[in-house]
Amino acid sequence: IYQSLLGQLTGFEAINASLYDRSTCLYEDFLCAQRLIKNSTTVVVAGSLYPGDLEVIETHAADTGLKIVRAPVDAATGTLDLKKLETLLGSGVAALAFPQINALGNLEDVDALTDLCAARGVKSIAVVDPMFLTELKPPIQYGAKGADMVVAEGQHLALGPNFGGPGLGIFGIRYNETDKNSIRATAGRYVGKTVDNQGRECKAL
Repeated sequence: IYQSLLGQLTGFEAINASLYDRSTCLYEDFLCAQRLIKNSTTVVVAGSLYPGDLEVIETHAADTGLKIVRAPVDAATGTLDLKKLETLLGSGVAALAFPQINALGNLEDVDALTDLCAARGVKSIAVVDPMFLTELKPPIQYGAKGADMVVAEGQHLALGPNFGGPGLGIFGIRYNETDKNSIRATAGRYVGKTVDNQGRECKAL
């Protein structure tokens, strides 16, 4: 039910059976993008992301081979500076991660950001809030072809604290006729429909 619900909200064909929280989920997205974009060493993250997420991903990346570059925010608009961002998306960049609603409460130009990623050959990672996906454009509709990956925090879905804490990292990736292999580079588990050895429909993890 969880994966079907998030699939409906985001439009994504494949939703992971959850990771620890949004920030560690985002770091896993970076590693996934590195596996998909050969010889990549760098990811670019929006400086308008939630500061706690920025701190966690930079802590994860410390003393590893992954370089994290922050894209600057335009002080006049409170959103990403697209002209400066263009100069950062060069050779060796695996992905750009950007929020739909940024930490300043402003809406980023998700269409322009997604199309820029597609033009530069880097993976677009949309950071969304599932509670607003019924009102705002789902990441499947960003730009001409939709974002490549999606990340969100599931605590907003009114889940109570448990032994793993209140966080719930939502991770999604495209899985369709034009892209059936990217899912193999992701972390975690997926539930899908299949048939058993007697031809009966069933679910497999």
